[in-house]
Amino acid sequence: MCPSGITYRDRFSSISECSLTPSFVGESFRSWSLRYLKEAKVDFSLASEASMVETVKDLSTIALRKAQLSIQYALGQPEYLDVAVSEYLVGEHHKDEPLVMLLGRIRRLMQEISEPQSKLTKKTIIEETSLVVDVASKLVREFLGNNR
Repeated sequence: MCPSGITYRDRFSSISECSLTPSFVGESFRSWSLRYLKEAKVDFSLASEASMVETVKDLSTIALRKAQLSIQYALGQPEYLDVAVSEYLVGEHHKDEPLVMLLGRIRRLMQEISEPQSKLTKKTIIEETSLVVDVASKLVREFLGNNR
């Protein structure tokens, strides 16, 4: 069982030792995680059907952010993970924490897609977004013990 009242670094480094079950994550975080995941899938679906590259970029960026949030809420620490990702991206910490690295890569992809000068093709954006949404879906199911 994870002790309460511990710092982020202590809690996150011990997260792999904790059972990531619905009892670990509160019902509110669980609900938000599933909602963000559902919305990410809808936004991705709309992006894959869009004909204009700018629309694909916008909807894919939204889908990526929601996929990222679904993972963070499934872990029960969305605000701390946002800070950890920011620290990781500026190279300060968390280089050995796979989930922070994954969330950082998602954020970098969002930034790359949303750049006005981005040369990413519609096909590449759709493929990358699809991969992230699929990974988020698998992680959320694993973390929440939801086999649906």
